[in-house]
Amino acid sequence: MYKESIHTSQTLNQGEDKAKKVIGTLRQIIRAVDLHSKYLAKYMGLTGPQLLLMRYVEANPSIIQSELAILSSLSKATVSDILDRLEEKELVARSRSRSDKRRVEVVITARGAELLKKNPLLLQSEFLKEFTRLEDFEQHQLLSSLQRVANMLMAAAIPPEPLLEGSSFNEHTIETFREISK
Repeated sequence: MYKESIHTSQTLNQGEDKAKKVIGTLRQIIRAVDLHSKYLAKYMGLTGPQLLLMRYVEANPSIIQSELAILSSLSKATVSDILDRLEEKELVARSRSRSDKRRVEVVITARGAELLKKNPLLLQSEFLKEFTRLEDFEQHQLLSSLQRVANMLMAAAIPPEPLLEGSSFNEHTIETFREISK
């Protein structure tokens, strides 16, 4: 009985140690995201959400403001605030559609295009590059583990931020989102 108690205690301690390592690793990930955000702010004068919206606009010229909200999983009010700041910096321009005055189209300005030529990367771009180098079974294993962690943190119900890949957000994608949002 005493040996079983010691074994159970050791197993619990090892489990707690591993859990602390997992939490520490999650904190490292959060810190990496935070540091990348600070880098964007300091060297590009942009926040992550501002860059995200600019990349969507770049990939979809004359995109409608409400579509940006859908694509970015941000509220219309948040997108409007972000676009206000981007307009103040003369990185995007908004205009009412001539055919439908309710539609607000967003385009990248010359200054915005110049900034994007400097190719400020979203953190996910680096992740995607490294992730695709993994073997298929490693990708599945990592995905499964992270999904389990999300469930353990009761975060599985929180919608994920969208991934941004220029080639994947084309006119077909916009049309799909238009259909969904009706």
